[in-house]
Amino acid sequence: MGDCWRIVDYEQHFTVSQSRRAQHMQWIAVPVSFDNLALRALLASKNGIEVFGAFIVMAELAANSPARGTLCRGSIPMTFADMESLTSAPAAKLERAANVLSAQREDERYSYWMACDSEQAPGVLGTGPETDKSREEEKRVEKKVRVEIPDGLDTEDFRAAWAEWEQHRREIRKALTPTAAGRLLKKLADMGQARAIAAIQHSITQGWHGIYEPNAKDKPPDAFKTIQDLRAAITDGKVTHVLGRAVGEGSTRYNTDELTDTATGDVLVTLRQLKGCRMQGRKLVTA
Repeated sequence: MGDCWRIVDYEQHFTVSQSRRAQHMQWIAVPVSFDNLALRALLASKNGIEVFGAFIVMAELAANSPARGTLCRGSIPMTFADMESLTSAPAAKLERAANVLSAQREDERYSYWMACDSEQAPGVLGTGPETDKSREEEKRVEKKVRVEIPDGLDTEDFRAAWAEWEQHRREIRKALTPTAAGRLLKKLADMGQARAIAAIQHSITQGWHGIYEPNAKDKPPDAFKTIQDLRAAITDGKVTHVLGRAVGEGSTRYNTDELTDTATGDVLVTLRQLKGCRMQGRKLVTA
């Protein structure tokens, strides 16, 4: 069968509600994440731009595989020569990018963006070898921020809440740094265990990047309660930018869950994201 390459966590990073419904993809959603240290480290590295460009080419190819996110044609894994024949991107550069982005590094900056499942096409003939599953699990464990829990919070209940908070931050692609985690824990220690756990749970529910108590004065203001309210403000000219994208009357459409760009179909903001935003002049920005 041969080796099957895949994009790690493809559904999480490169799909939105419209693309999940599409049978044949003509575009993919690429996160705008220049505040992401891993991406910046890659772009600053030797041949980093070339590697990133090759990665996007492979991500687009993976959009229309039977098991979305894998580089297969039917149940047959693609070779890099196959990828070149479909895209005209040089096979050697695609292979170099795959090797760079699947290599394990001590700093974990841009490791595991891609993975190779030997002998099986994951999601087509199987789920890949157990060794790959183990490596993915090791990656998740290693990425947890190693910090010292203050004595007043060092209980099973708080540790469970804190682990859930770390997971939430990873899911919204805002992983905690050790410095940020240390400052947050100091703030939580001042609250006491019960208030700290309640604040963590409340902030996760709201989809916030920071931890705030219910009704706290310093919580990020809710710019809008619904997507419909935001759309009305855009039509009235009260909002000119949404998370860095210029908008205007007639340039967007909406449903209850998300606001999209009429011309491109790109999702500009979801209802979950909206809860963690604030207004800066006439611009909607992340709180």
